[in-house]
Amino acid sequence: MKVLLSLFALCLLSTPANAEIADAIVATAGERIITFSEVMTEAKIVKVMRSKTGSLSLPLRVSYSDEILEQVINRELVYLEAKKIQADLEDTHIIDEMLAFKDKFQSQAAFYRFLKEEGLEVDDMAERLLKEKVSAAYVSRRLSLMATVSKKEIEDFYESSSEYEDLDLKDVEREIRQKLLSEKIEKSLDEWLLRLRKRDKVRYFKGPQY
Repeated sequence: MKVLLSLFALCLLSTPANAEIADAIVATAGERIITFSEVMTEAKIVKVMRSKTGSLSLPLRVSYSDEILEQVINRELVYLEAKKIQADLEDTHIIDEMLAFKDKFQSQAAFYRFLKEEGLEVDDMAERLLKEKVSAAYVSRRLSLMATVSKKEIEDFYESSSEYEDLDLKDVEREIRQKLLSEKIEKSLDEWLLRLRKRDKVRYFKGPQY
C-alpha cells in the first residue's frame, strides 16, 4: 500500500499540470498500476482490431471506457496466473497477430505513426499482443477442464424447454450441450475472475471525466 501511495504521489509531483490528468492512476491490481493514458491507448488498440483490414487512417478518436479498463485488469490478472504455470510464455509466437494488426492501417507508415503517437515501441505492442494471446489460451484450457455437462442436465433442459418440444432429443442434443456448456463457462469465468480480483485487491481511483 505504501508503495502504491508513493508512486501515486510521485506521479503527481513529478509531472506538469497538464500531464497530471493524462497519467492519472485509475486502478491498481496487486502491484500493477493502470493509468488513464494506458486505458485510452488500449481503447484505440481495440478500435484498430475491430476495424476492417486497410481501412484505418489517423488520428483515431476514442472515449474513455470503463469496459476497456475492465478488459485491461482481467488480462493482467489472467496473464499473471498463466505465468505461474508456464514460465516460457515469451516464446509464444505472435508474428501473425502483429502482421494482422499492422495490416489494419492504410500503410506501414500509418502503423508506425500510430505507435509513435501512443508512445509505444514495436516491442510494447508485441508484449500487449502476447498477453492477450496467452490469456485467452489459458482461460480456454482452464475453463474447458472445469465445465462439463451431464446427460441428465441435457435431458432436463430438453424436457423443460418449449423450444424443443417438437424435436427429437437426438437431433438437438449437441446444440443443447453446447448451450449449457457456454453458460457454465461464462459463469465459471466470472466467478474465477472475481476471486482473482479479491485476492489481488483490485482498487479503483476516480479518474478524469471526459
